Amino acid sequence: VEKLSNLESEVSSAQENSQRLDERASKAEAEVQDLKEAVIKLQAEREANLLQYQECLEEITDLEKNISFAQKDAGEFNE
Repeated sequence: VEKLSNLESEVSSAQENSQRLDERASKAEAEVQDLKEAVIKLQAEREANLLQYQECLEEITDLEKNISFAQKDAGEFNE
């Protein structure tokens, strides 16, 4: 009888442990999904920022050309 009681206790304990592990696994899976979504969002933001950076570089190049032309025009005007 005592052995049976001990076995029942062990089974009950194992079931509780299993349930806790299942809960932890579910939480971990949810966290993994959240992290995947965060990575996707960050990648999209990175791509948008890279595009904006490239557009800014092009704008800087255009402005530098305009300054160069203006300086040439000013030099010719002063002569």
